[in-house]
Amino acid sequence: MAAFCLGCASKILDKYTSRIGTLTYDEALIELGPPNHVADLDTGGKVADWLQQSSRVYSTPSTAVVVGSWPSGVIMSPGGNIGSTPSVYLLLTFGPDHRLTDARLQYK
Repeated sequence: MAAFCLGCASKILDKYTSRIGTLTYDEALIELGPPNHVADLDTGGKVADWLQQSSRVYSTPSTAVVVGSWPSGVIMSPGGNIGSTPSVYLLLTFGPDHRLTDARLQYK
């Protein structure tokens, strides 16, 4: 499933890298809505990010280990593992002319 999600994120990135030099900040706002974060650059451009995929929590089940002979042995359960995937943001940088200069994914 993680590979599937990364493939989706890669397609999103490809969509925007192919539009470097042509996509404007206003067009990005129309397509993506308001960004999660936006900052003005000293050069007169902007950098903004949009959440593409929220972090997900997952767990693996615990396995029971029987110490001794069944049924009188002691059952020990070492517990499962809990982990998470990072959130994926589309980070777009626009030049002073408000045209896209860079597109990348950021994992937080």
